[in-house]
Amino acid sequence: MRARDGVNSSGHDGKHIRTRLHIGNLSFDTPDETIRAVFGRVGDVLEVYIPTDHNTGKSRGFAFVTMRTTMDAENAISELDGYTVDGRCIRVNVAREQSPAPAARHSNGKERRR
Repeated sequence: MRARDGVNSSGHDGKHIRTRLHIGNLSFDTPDETIRAVFGRVGDVLEVYIPTDHNTGKSRGFAFVTMRTTMDAENAISELDGYTVDGRCIRVNVAREQSPAPAARHSNGKERRR
């Protein structure tokens, strides 16, 4: 596990377990600074990530916010799920862990080396 900002990849820093939240129904124009400010009112925000479309570079209408502690994340869900940001009623949930991508295969069915 690789350490980053004093927190290893499992999200544990020895004192707290960080929690990643999925924020849905965002305006395509909402900047990460706005999200950080809104979520910062209910807890300690470690990271805000807004995925963008590969072709247009525009927001895809959702974001991920990593909160320092589980309690911060629970506060964010209870206080901000249904909250209006930039004219949109946002949805706040614990993010699901992404499944590892399956190995790439050649058309003959053998695995490709990466």
